[in-house]
Amino acid sequence: MRGTVMNHGNPKNKLRFRSRLFKEEGGPGIEQSQIDGEATPGKKLLGCGHPVGSVSLCMFQWVRHLQDGTKHYIKGAIEPEYVVTADDVGKLISVECIPMDDQGHMGEMVEAFANGHSKIKCDPEMRSEIDMHMSKGEASFSVLLLVPSSENQGPVTLPATLILRRSSFQIKINSTEYVVIEEKFTIRLSIKIPSGLPTELILTCSDGALHCFSTSDFRTLDALVLTMRMFQTQ
Repeated sequence: MRGTVMNHGNPKNKLRFRSRLFKEEGGPGIEQSQIDGEATPGKKLLGCGHPVGSVSLCMFQWVRHLQDGTKHYIKGAIEPEYVVTADDVGKLISVECIPMDDQGHMGEMVEAFANGHSKIKCDPEMRSEIDMHMSKGEASFSVLLLVPSSENQGPVTLPATLILRRSSFQIKINSTEYVVIEEKFTIRLSIKIPSGLPTELILTCSDGALHCFSTSDFRTLDALVLTMRMFQTQ
């Protein structure tokens, strides 16, 4: 849970912060805690601030604030940088930072909120892309599907296409056109982005079968996940 304090100037994206400094003179503290970066899916955020006193390192933890007011500490998100994912859309995101000195003494925690303390939204281009998919009632995405190896050498990845329709979806291997998955959307379908792996996705189908795949970049996966979840809830 270690990271260095980032000493930045005044970025364009000003973000609200709560700063409670360690009161002992010379003790570790952080002033002007803030988050730098564009708070939209696929983009990187950076928790930063000005160290005061005897700061030698900081402990970071990114937090997702749910609709009911509860806090969800994002597993593995303990670095100054964090990539916004589809799971963050519609929620508040913050980073908590605890400064420490080289003797292990902790200063008081400071917390900064992304997006001006407003909920995370898609950028206009992604929003338009998702709206187009919903209007057409279909979408397709290029993915790499993780499949078992026939030679007992561990799993391999194969280029595939994920096809979404209003009531169902399928994944088809590109080279053979073999359909690996084809089923209707149900509430039992789980669409999960693994912690710390923002270009990967795990689908748990209604029969309990797991299917893992990835995309070439953060943004593509986020658009895929948001589109798929919208079809699922229709």
